[in-house]
Amino acid sequence: MENLWKECDILFFPAARIGVTTLLQGMVHSMAIITSDGFGIEEYVEDKVNGCIAQGYRGTTGYIDEDGIFRENYALSLQSNEEVVHNSVRLVNSLLENRKYMKELQRNARKSAEEKFSMREWNKRLRRFLKSILCANKSIAKFERSSKIICSLLQLSEET
Repeated sequence: MENLWKECDILFFPAARIGVTTLLQGMVHSMAIITSDGFGIEEYVEDKVNGCIAQGYRGTTGYIDEDGIFRENYALSLQSNEEVVHNSVRLVNSLLENRKYMKELQRNARKSAEEKFSMREWNKRLRRFLKSILCANKSIAKFERSSKIICSLLQLSEET
């Protein structure tokens, strides 16, 4: 599989919902990412910066309902979405016609993987989050027990 990743210039991933591992693997291998606007994808791919996003899925296959609960409509992901197909073809053609732009997306994808999504960055964000919990929980009766757990997690996040 590693050889396949290294041989490809473009990761074509028109998914109805996020596939974090696939997207991050493409970024780590300096691939130009072409994906859809499926639920959660835009947390990793910034359109025209570190990849291209084909519109057509937003709010259909994955969505937050009126109670704030995440819901999925799997039936829609099992059928062709003509808007996503049309937009994906357009994006693939644009990258093949403009190699300079494709190289820019490849560099930016790799940079995103290194600067935003590395374990070091994940751990920095985790430490900030855990510290914010510590500050918020000082008035809670079970603070001592929860703070020990959080401090243990903080220590683990600092080791990686």
